[in-house]
Amino acid sequence: MPKEYYDDWLEVAEDEIRHFKMLEKLLISLDSKYGDVEVHNSLFEASQKTQTLLERMAVVPRYLEANGLDATPQILNKLDNLVKDEILNELVDSLNIILQEEVSHVKKGDRWFEYACQKEAANKDIYFEIIDKYYPQGFDRARYVNKEARIEAGFSCSELKNIAHKNVC
Repeated sequence: MPKEYYDDWLEVAEDEIRHFKMLEKLLISLDSKYGDVEVHNSLFEASQKTQTLLERMAVVPRYLEANGLDATPQILNKLDNLVKDEILNELVDSLNIILQEEVSHVKKGDRWFEYACQKEAANKDIYFEIIDKYYPQGFDRARYVNKEARIEAGFSCSELKNIAHKNVC
C-alpha cells in the first residue's frame, strides 16, 4: 500500500485514542470506568470477517463508522432536552468533536475504498453488495441520514438515496 494509506490510518488511530480518553474521563467523573457496561464489538468482528481491502473499507469506515455520523446528531438532540450541568456540557462538547473528526475518518475510508475499487476494476456500487453480504438488513429500515456529514465524507447523493430509501439531496 502507498505510504499515504498508513499515514491516514495512523492519524485516525491518534484521533481514536483521544476520543477514548475524552470519554474515559467522563466515565471516571461519574464513578465508572471503561468495561463496566458491556458494549458491542462490531469493529473487531468486522476486522475478522472482512479479508480484502475493498471489503474492509466498505464495512468499517463506510458502513460502521458512517452510521455514527447519523447516530451522533440524534444523541445530541436527546441530550439537548436534559438539564444542563458540567458533565453534560463536557459530553456534548466531546460528541461534537468526535462527530467532526469521524467525518474525516469516513472520508479516509472512502478514499481507500475508491482506491480498492480501481485496483479490482470494481464499480463503487459494489459497496451495497458488500454491505448486504455482511449486514443483510443493513439498509432496510428507514432512517435519519446525516446528509451534510456523509457528503463531506465522500458519499454521493445516489448512495444516500439507497441508504435512506428516499431522496435526501
